[in-house]
Amino acid sequence: LTKLHEEVFRGTASEALEHFQSPRGEFALVLAGAPPAAPGVSISDDDNQELHSYLAERRAAGVRARDAVAQAAEHFAIPRNRSYQAWLETREPPQ
Repeated sequence: LTKLHEEVFRGTASEALEHFQSPRGEFALVLAGAPPAAPGVSISDDDNQELHSYLAERRAAGVRARDAVAQAAEHFAIPRNRSYQAWLETREPPQ
């Protein structure tokens, strides 16, 4: 359906602010999601050891798994599932 003032615009938010000086009518805003992470994201052995130490410290401090995993994922810029895998690896083996 066409509208009297229909317009399709593609660009960044700052470009849109410049483009639409006096907008008219309704708006439909479509945002692009984050690009997919590279498959098989890996970190170096040193970073992997640092990740495990980071998570072990949080485990010892009593931080909940959910919070520790999120913090580690953000700190090391890795996917949460990779951070969670490292969290599981920091558990004490059953005796």
